[in-house]
Amino acid sequence: MPHPSPHKNKSLLEQLGNKTIQRREVTCVRTIEHSNPHERIKSIGSVDWEISQEEAIKDLQDNPSAYFVTNIERQEINLVIGNHNGRPYLKTQRDGESPDNLLNLKKCQ
Repeated sequence: MPHPSPHKNKSLLEQLGNKTIQRREVTCVRTIEHSNPHERIKSIGSVDWEISQEEAIKDLQDNPSAYFVTNIERQEINLVIGNHNGRPYLKTQRDGESPDNLLNLKKCQ
C-alpha cells in the first residue's frame, strides 16, 4: 500500500522549514470546469513543479512576492490573493476581479 506524501498538505514554506523562499515563476495552471472563473484554478506550476491553489495561497500569506508571471514585455507581475464571496483565490496584481492572466496561461502537463 503506498505511503502518503509527508508534504501533501504542507505549503511550500512549511516544506522548506519556513525559510525565505525564492520567487517562483508560474508558467502554467491546472483548471477544472466551472462556470465561475474564481473557482476554475486547481493548481499553478512550471516545468518542474506544481502546487495546489490552497498551498499557494498559504505561501502568499507568508511571503506576498512568492509567485509571479512574466508578461509579454518581460515584466514580472506578482500573484495576489483575491476574495470572491468570502472565498480566496489566486490572480495577478494586474487582473481585475477575474483571474484572467492566470487562466490564459498554458495548461500544466
